[in-house]
Amino acid sequence: MDIPRPSVARQKRIRRTIFAVVGLIVLVLVTVALAQLKPAAPTVEFGSVWPDSVKRGSMLRQVRGPGTLVPEDIRWIPAVTEGRVERRLALPGTVVEPSTVILELSDPRVQQEALDAEYQLRGAEAAARAIGVQLEAVPVRTGADLGPALKALRGVDGVLNADTPLFVTNRARLVGAVAESRLPAIYPARVYVEAGGLASYGPNVPELWKGAAVYVDKILKGARPGDLPVEQPTTFELTINNRTASAIGLTIPQPVVLRADRIVE
Repeated sequence: MDIPRPSVARQKRIRRTIFAVVGLIVLVLVTVALAQLKPAAPTVEFGSVWPDSVKRGSMLRQVRGPGTLVPEDIRWIPAVTEGRVERRLALPGTVVEPSTVILELSDPRVQQEALDAEYQLRGAEAAARAIGVQLEAVPVRTGADLGPALKALRGVDGVLNADTPLFVTNRARLVGAVAESRLPAIYPARVYVEAGGLASYGPNVPELWKGAAVYVDKILKGARPGDLPVEQPTTFELTINNRTASAIGLTIPQPVVLRADRIVE
């Protein structure tokens, strides 16, 4: 026979209420404590980083700013030139200043272009010594340097530029700066003459592309690239711009005109 005891049931309800209130207070305290904490600096294992070359878009060379190096957002920045990370000088969590360098980047294409230009300069100096001509070299790093570089030349009789992408990209600016100096210039490719240059002598570029297509065809048919011979240009062309010659008051000798492959009037 069960005898109801109102006092026992009441005690159970009180205990359950106390437990619920205490749990709610603990939950509130934990939430407040967590809200007061600052985010910890993230870490990245070096073995989890995949180094590769940037292919397209604007390259971010340096990131400067005061504070703590903590990436809150991850943003992919494209680059228009190839580049690679040489060294990471500041890791996440490092306190940085406006003058702090975070990364060291390099551009293999620019390094190769500088090396090619140096080899071309050495070859031109050797050829100039062989015919008793003094060669004066002026370094140019950007297209904006073309005008000041030509103005810095004193007592020169002509201009010769290296065959590098910097000059090809800025050929209009180069040809314009040479025209202002009224100096005769010979260029390594026909595109300079088409942009207003005086004369050019160099390999026939369309023929080079045709040769490259032959190589691609052989490789697609199973040939090993390492077994294919390295071929040098065999077709060279001389292009003369008579309009530019007249503008600077220069008369092209008739034998040179007869040997030209193309005349721009």
